[in-house]
Amino acid sequence: MKRLSALLLALALLLCSCGSTPDETLPPEAESEVASVTETDAPETEPPAETEPLPPREPVELSVEMQQKYGSYLSADWKNKLASITIEDEDTFAFLLQTDTHFSVNSGTSVANNAKALSHFIPLDFIAHTGDLVKGYSDKDENTPENTGKSMDELVRRYTEDVNCPVLLTFGNHDTNQIWCKEYGSPADQLSQVDHYEKVTSKLQEVNGDRMVTNGESPYYYVDFPYDGIRVIMLSTSDSNYVTGFGSLSAISNEQADWFRDVALDTDYSVLVMMHVPLLKYFPDNENWSVVNSTKIINAVNDFVAAGGDFIAYMYGHTHNQSDLVDRDGRLHMSFKSGGSNAELVTIDLANRRIITYGFGGSVDREFDY
Repeated sequence: MKRLSALLLALALLLCSCGSTPDETLPPEAESEVASVTETDAPETEPPAETEPLPPREPVELSVEMQQKYGSYLSADWKNKLASITIEDEDTFAFLLQTDTHFSVNSGTSVANNAKALSHFIPLDFIAHTGDLVKGYSDKDENTPENTGKSMDELVRRYTEDVNCPVLLTFGNHDTNQIWCKEYGSPADQLSQVDHYEKVTSKLQEVNGDRMVTNGESPYYYVDFPYDGIRVIMLSTSDSNYVTGFGSLSAISNEQADWFRDVALDTDYSVLVMMHVPLLKYFPDNENWSVVNSTKIINAVNDFVAAGGDFIAYMYGHTHNQSDLVDRDGRLHMSFKSGGSNAELVTIDLANRRIITYGFGGSVDREFDY
C-alpha cells in the first residue's frame, strides 16, 4: 500500500473540504511443549512443493469522489490529527480501533461515521470495535429490547456501508441489554449469541469474505491478513451460553475457549487478540471485573508462544480509558478510550516488534515494544 503518497493526496483533498459533524487470577507458568524429531531409514519421497509467493498487496482505492463525500463526516479535531500523521513505511500494518460507543438510535449522530470516513483517507487494514456497541442502560423508554435491536442494526449499517476496509466488531456487557432487562423485563428479553450472530457477525461476513472464520454461527471469529502474516482473533466476553439469568455476562465459555486454543491459535501467523473485558482482574481501571475462564485463554496463549508462536498483544475496551500493562509472562495488554468521537490509529511493525498509535478525539498517542 502506498500509504504516504495516498495520505498526502487525501490531506490535500480533505483540508480543502468544508463542513464537519460535531460530535482472575494471576496466570500460572506456561509449560513448554517441545516436539522431538528423529531420523528414520524411510525411503526418500518427492520434496514438497514450494509455497507459492503471496500476490502483490491489493491496492486500496481512495477515490476523489468518496473522499469528498466522507470529508464532511470528519470533525475539525480529526482533520487536524490526520494532517499530523506520517507513516513512512508504505507496508505498515494499520487499523483504527474504537470501543464503548454505547450507541442509541436516539442519540450519537456521528458515531461510526467518522471512523468509516477515515478509511477513505488512510489505507486501513481494518476498523475494529471492542464492544459495548450499544447503550444498554436502564432508561425505561429508550433501551427497550426493540430499540436496542434497532440501535445494533443501525450501528452495523454505519460501519459497513461504503467502508473501504474490513470491519471487526465484538461484544461487551451492555450488548445483551441485560441492564434494562433486569430492571424492566426478563432474561428472555436479552440479546443472545444467536441475535449477535444474526445482527452483527453475519453482516461482517458479507464485508470481510472468506478471510473471516467463525465457529459455526458464533459471535467470535478470526480474520487473517496473509500479506502481513497477522491473524486477528475477536473473542466475545458476553458468551451467554455460559451463564443463566442475570449472572455475570463477562464470560468465555468452555466451547469458545477450546475453539480459541485448538482452531484460532493453530497458525504460523503473528496473533493479535481483541475482546471487551480485560482478562486480568488487576488490569488498570478494571475495577476487579473478572472474565469466566480467563485462565484458559491466558494458558492457551502461553502454550502457543512456548511452541514458537508469535503473540503481539491483547486489546480491550470496557475500562473507558487508555490503560496498559505487561503481565508477568511478558504479554502486552492494552485498553482504549470510550466514545464514538474517540479512536486510535494503531500501527504494528512486526520486524521491530513495535506498536505506535495515534489518538483521535480525546485519545493520546502511545508507543510500545512487545
